[in-house]
Amino acid sequence: MVNYDINGYGFLTKCYEEYQTEKYKKQTEENEKQDEETEKDEKQLKKRNESIFNRWVQLNLEVIPVLIRLSIKCPSAIAIFFFILDEMNNYNALICSKKLMGEIIGISLASVTNGISALKEHNIVYVYKSGTTNVYTLNPITSWKSRSENVKYCEFPNSKVIIGWNENSRKYNKKPIIVKQDKT
Repeated sequence: MVNYDINGYGFLTKCYEEYQTEKYKKQTEENEKQDEETEKDEKQLKKRNESIFNRWVQLNLEVIPVLIRLSIKCPSAIAIFFFILDEMNNYNALICSKKLMGEIIGISLASVTNGISALKEHNIVYVYKSGTTNVYTLNPITSWKSRSENVKYCEFPNSKVIIGWNENSRKYNKKPIIVKQDKT
């Protein structure tokens, strides 16, 4: 006795389902392979972009004689140079007030001002304004903290910002103002 499908399409339906299953398996395998390749590419890119010298800086030896003279003439300039060098991001930029810089280094505000002036005078530090905020960048010709390709971005992207409690504490010690709603 022959088993007939009511609609007459049983065999075709079964073939189509098998085809779809194979197609799905094949597509899934291709997707997994592509995901693995993408992940491998991302790992290679990340590895290439990571510096093995994570806590190292590049320093142009031509600036050393200037730094030696500054260390005698204006020691605070050297302290500030190394502070900025240590704290700046990978684009040579740092946002920090002079007052806080002095507190961290352990020098007076006047010494910070004099040191920054000396560094500016010798084109080692550039000071940019962002409103009332100072953005300090080290001259990329003298020193650099990241890959050399990033030199063209040395001024502002991803700036590291340091704020101090002493400068901002009065803002946080105030009681909140309760706003009363009008009853209308």
